[in-house]
Amino acid sequence: MKQFKELKRNFKKNVSALPTLKVSLLGDTATQFLAVAIKGEGIDRGYNIDLFEAEYNQVERQVLDPISDLYAHDAKYTVVFQSTHKLLEQYSLMPVSEWSTLADERINFIRTICENVVGKIIYYNYPEIEDTVFARTPIK
Repeated sequence: MKQFKELKRNFKKNVSALPTLKVSLLGDTATQFLAVAIKGEGIDRGYNIDLFEAEYNQVERQVLDPISDLYAHDAKYTVVFQSTHKLLEQYSLMPVSEWSTLADERINFIRTICENVVGKIIYYNYPEIEDTVFARTPIK
C-alpha cells in the first residue's frame, strides 16, 4: 500500500492519455484527503479520475435533490463517507424516545442512496470509535 505522499506525487504525471473515470465523493465530514487518495490511486491504476467532491456535510442534500451536482456529474462510482462522530452527535441530540429509531433511519437512507444514485456505490461503514464511557479494562 502506498503512502499518501506517494499518491499525491502522482498528480505530477501526465494523465491526458489515460481513460477518464467519473467518481463522486460525498461526506458529512472533511473529504479532501480521501479525494487526493482516490485521484492518486486512480492514476496508479491507469485512470484519469474526474472527481466531483460535494461540499462539506451535503450527503442528504445531494442524494435527495434530483437536480443536484451529484446527478449532473453522472459518475460511474459514488463514494459515501459518513462520520461516526457525526452519527454520535446526532444520537446525542435526539430525544431518548427516538434513540431506538436511529439505526432504522440510517438503513432507510442507505436504501434511498441505492435506489436513486446511478452507478456503483461505495459506502463506508461507520468505523468503530473508542468510546470511553465504559471502563477499558475488565471489571473484576
